[in-house]
Amino acid sequence: MFRVDDTRFIRWTREAGPRLKKGLFNAPIDAGLLIKETTTPYVPLDRGYLEDAYEQRIYTLLDQVILDFGYHVKNNPYSRGFDYSWIQHEKPLKHPKRGTWKYLDKGIIHSQNTVFDIIETEFYQAIQ
Repeated sequence: MFRVDDTRFIRWTREAGPRLKKGLFNAPIDAGLLIKETTTPYVPLDRGYLEDAYEQRIYTLLDQVILDFGYHVKNNPYSRGFDYSWIQHEKPLKHPKRGTWKYLDKGIIHSQNTVFDIIETEFYQAIQ
């Protein structure tokens, strides 16, 4: 039976694993800021409740780094206990000043290639 000597590869994965976790932690931060930048022009603007309501949380779960982001507004005169950002995102309302519904979708689609480039660049920097 033919067997490949993979001891160098196994040693490399053990050494690179911690560097990957640490190095790739910056990628979601950069990606989240880019998503905020590209979604802001699509966010409906009337009184400014949504524009400054972008949030992003980054956490690890087992071997994954997870980026949770979005706009969250629950405490304004128009929300009546509902998430105002969800209403503005999901309902095709008229926005006379600026913005559109599905603002996250439009911003993410606009920035997705750059997000992948950020992740790829930081991945290769981490493994070198």
